[in-house]
Amino acid sequence: MLILIALFFYEYNAKLIKNQATKWGENNMNKRLIIIISVVLILSSILCSCAPKQEVITEQKTEAATEKIPSTRVITDMAGRIHEINLEITKVFATNPVGTTLVYTLSPDKLLGWNYQFNDLELAFIADEYKDLPVYGTIKNANYEALISAGPDIIISAAGVDEKTASKIDKFQDQLGIPIIMVDESLINSEEAYSFLGEVLNEQEKAKKLSDYAKKVLNSISSNNMPEENSVSIYFGNGINSLNTSSRGTPPSESFDLLGALNVCNLQGDSPDRIEVTPEHIIEWNPDYIFINGEPTEDISSTSAVKSILENESYKNINAVKKGKVINIPNTPFAWLDRPRSSNRLLGLQWAGSIIYPDYFEFSSDDVKEFYSLFYHIDITDVDIEELFN
Repeated sequence: MLILIALFFYEYNAKLIKNQATKWGENNMNKRLIIIISVVLILSSILCSCAPKQEVITEQKTEAATEKIPSTRVITDMAGRIHEINLEITKVFATNPVGTTLVYTLSPDKLLGWNYQFNDLELAFIADEYKDLPVYGTIKNANYEALISAGPDIIISAAGVDEKTASKIDKFQDQLGIPIIMVDESLINSEEAYSFLGEVLNEQEKAKKLSDYAKKVLNSISSNNMPEENSVSIYFGNGINSLNTSSRGTPPSESFDLLGALNVCNLQGDSPDRIEVTPEHIIEWNPDYIFINGEPTEDISSTSAVKSILENESYKNINAVKKGKVINIPNTPFAWLDRPRSSNRLLGLQWAGSIIYPDYFEFSSDDVKEFYSLFYHIDITDVDIEELFN
């Protein structure tokens, strides 16, 4: 429309030019003035016709800029529970050492804090940048006010994934108002646990390395097929007097159960995992091997705990004692067999297998170095390995 108006003004002014030229007798000065005015009018019309186009372009850019980018995503945890979580996860807490170990081995930079204070021996095998992370406690004794203030994006609960456990976690989640993601704690499902956590924490590449390692170890155990007649009996003890143990078929006994060793304890206690026994129990069971963890919370090393058993006259006729098969479990920064019952047991499986079934398993210091580098983010020496056993 503006262009038509401009053309109209052009023709109109052209007529004016002609009329004025006749009237003024072809006066050159007047002709120049009229031409300049006409050109200005035409240019003004053209420029005005462009203005609306610029307005449309600006409006389009504004609309594009206001498009929303998703900030959350929906996941289903290993117990089948659905959660809406942040697209990017930067801060993670775990309700117990099992989950904390999983997060630390997979993505330590995202770990918000520990469940308990390490002793000096344990700290020596924690990477320097994570030694001073705050301690928040566990699901049973956590400092909830401090935890909420720290602002975790999610909380990991690595335990059973049954309905009873899920119901407890649901109540805890409602209290905190923070998504609690349930992860299967079982050793046999370590590969799946790492793959799942890799997706949740956006750590797929590292998770692939850890899950592949777990798959390799578990496959090596299942492929050994030790003859049943080679099965040996074991007792494994924790605590001040090494009288805290677990029954066969429970999560803490899973390492020995997978190896096909016979856990001599088959008692039922108040706790599904832990049970206190007496020296008389151990004497009656007469195990072929005794694996001892000590009590890190009391600074009782596994080495000193083994010495106590060997020096106890009551135990002198037990097969394991007579044959020198009382074994101290390396437990720094995490015990190789249980405590916590997390991925640390992948190393313990190989080590314990080489002790009780030396004809079927091979184990060397290189295996220890590989594991500590891949899972604990530290490079250790032969001297460090010697310290692990002392």
